[in-house]
Amino acid sequence: METDSNRTSNKTFHTSFTEIRSPTGKLMKRSRTASQGGFDNPPRTRNPQAQLLRWVSLSWISSILALVFLALTSIYASSNSFMSKISFIGSSPSNTILVLRVLSEIAGVTLAAAIAGAFEKLQFILVTRRHHTTGFRLTDYLALEAGTGMSGLLAIMVSYGVKHAVTRGWSLLRITAIVMVPILNVLIMSNVETTKIFRPVHEDEMMMGYGIGTFNASLAAVWAPMTDLLFATRFSEFLLDTTRAIEVPTSNAVDACTASFTGSAAHTCEQTYYVPGGIENYAAWLLSDENSQKADSFMAVDQSGFIFDFLHGAHDWTYDHDTECKYWGVNIGAFALCIKNDAAGLLQAKLVLCDGLKAGNGDCLTNRSWMLEAGWKTSLRVSLRPATVAYSRLNGTILSYEFSATSPAQQTQVLAPDLLSAFDVVFNPVDPESFFHLVLSFLEIEDNRPVLPLYVWWWFHGLNSLAKDDPAAESRAVGGLQSLLSLPIYHCQAKDFAELRTLGFDNSTAAGAAIMSMFPEADRDTPIYPSVMAYDIHVSRTTLLAYVALSALSLVFCFGMLIWALLVRSEREVGYLSLYPTLNFRTKCEVWERDGTWVPREELVKTGTLIPGRLMRRVGDMRVRLAAGGMGLVPGRGDPEMGVRGPVEETK
Repeated sequence: METDSNRTSNKTFHTSFTEIRSPTGKLMKRSRTASQGGFDNPPRTRNPQAQLLRWVSLSWISSILALVFLALTSIYASSNSFMSKISFIGSSPSNTILVLRVLSEIAGVTLAAAIAGAFEKLQFILVTRRHHTTGFRLTDYLALEAGTGMSGLLAIMVSYGVKHAVTRGWSLLRITAIVMVPILNVLIMSNVETTKIFRPVHEDEMMMGYGIGTFNASLAAVWAPMTDLLFATRFSEFLLDTTRAIEVPTSNAVDACTASFTGSAAHTCEQTYYVPGGIENYAAWLLSDENSQKADSFMAVDQSGFIFDFLHGAHDWTYDHDTECKYWGVNIGAFALCIKNDAAGLLQAKLVLCDGLKAGNGDCLTNRSWMLEAGWKTSLRVSLRPATVAYSRLNGTILSYEFSATSPAQQTQVLAPDLLSAFDVVFNPVDPESFFHLVLSFLEIEDNRPVLPLYVWWWFHGLNSLAKDDPAAESRAVGGLQSLLSLPIYHCQAKDFAELRTLGFDNSTAAGAAIMSMFPEADRDTPIYPSVMAYDIHVSRTTLLAYVALSALSLVFCFGMLIWALLVRSEREVGYLSLYPTLNFRTKCEVWERDGTWVPREELVKTGTLIPGRLMRRVGDMRVRLAAGGMGLVPGRGDPEMGVRGPVEETK
């Protein structure tokens, strides 16, 4: 036996091993003795601190690298756009996703290495801590061994020969660790999309533009001569014109609208549009700025805009045709528009056509019984909300918008009588007694009757016969009504005419003074920056939180094993471990029966011929202990094939 008196500095001692065998040759006991004196093998000088550092360093490096790359992946996936400033990353959606894939793969590789190192730490910590007692069960060792693959771990999980639940627990832990890396990689890529982001070319240089103002029905008289121009033949597509409006996605909007059109649901089709101030009225002025030559877009910051919330109308809406309805057109084609406010202030509108029979007889204006028909109905809620909007430098279309988080939508009241009066102004000839008619006479522009009402009737009449059987035609007709309602609300505001005040009319003439007095003033309240577009990654919040949680759990396990390995004293007895788990087992460990009998190599070879259940039962009573050759201080001396060991000198 080696005593504490042997562990004296500046002394040399011999450690010899004696094996006691039975008459049949079976190894019964092996003892170790130490004596001072000469030596048969050359002395070896060891540095436990250096050996420990070599073992610890690689595990720590892999764990730290895993922490770094998992953090980088999480930060990049959190839509933090600092990396999109790199031209390669932000240049295209594919490059943006590629970077996330590369980061997640590197993080997965380093995490796999860190987990493998952590299990090796755990394995030898448990071996050393139980070396002086019963030893570490061989089945537990196999469950933690890096060389045990998925099939072996599953066999341990389900084998009837495994007697202890702890062994199955170690196997389950290893299986979880193995699948953790692919789970993380699949998780982070499961719900990924790219978004457009815009950055000013120069943040300290901006221009000022206009946002949306409030609805002012009296301004309809200003642009009444331009009715045919502003409404044109595409009046029904105003909300589809991306220079003016963009649809705001709503939950289940497509399914709800389809059900509403097919009659399988009540008026549940909700559609929302955001209509900002735009830049087309002063695009030439923006393009003249020298900074715009470097830009591919313009970014309007906190630009006020309308939010139009439409909901398909109910069949039971009724109207007072004397006060809530107006009709326009001619005897061969006319339509009526009925608008009222409900108790909540929403607009409830109906458009109805003169039917084909009356139109064919030229009887639309003399016999207006067609106004009692059901027609198409929709409700409208109008709100104002600022947003940062990006417009294309090429054609002014809306590229992106982001609502201000600090400024919620504020509902604005649009009175039905005011909206009807605006329609009445723009659909009828100019009053010859009005001040505006005098202005037109100065400009030598004769008053005329807009042709638009007839075109509106013709457009809806073409859909009327189809809408009864075709949900798409019904959808298009309701969409046309919604665009028709939106046009005067959009154009009856000061910002549409503010730029006209800068055209330089001569105020000294009566016509010039009259024109200038009619154009309202508006303040430039929206900063506009020439900007460049890039792409940024966007991962859903739930997915990102799950990824961070699983990554943190894995890292806690890895660093926990590393710290435990540094703190426990018994771990220091292992000394230097190589990078090869099989070699570590051969040089550091021995297998013993539970009764203290050493298991030779030949006996272990025999277990390889057993089926999994019997194999687990046979090795279930075996224990793993550190090799007797110096508790791992001198690698290679614990090989059972060496037979009776000769003396090995150690220098303290």
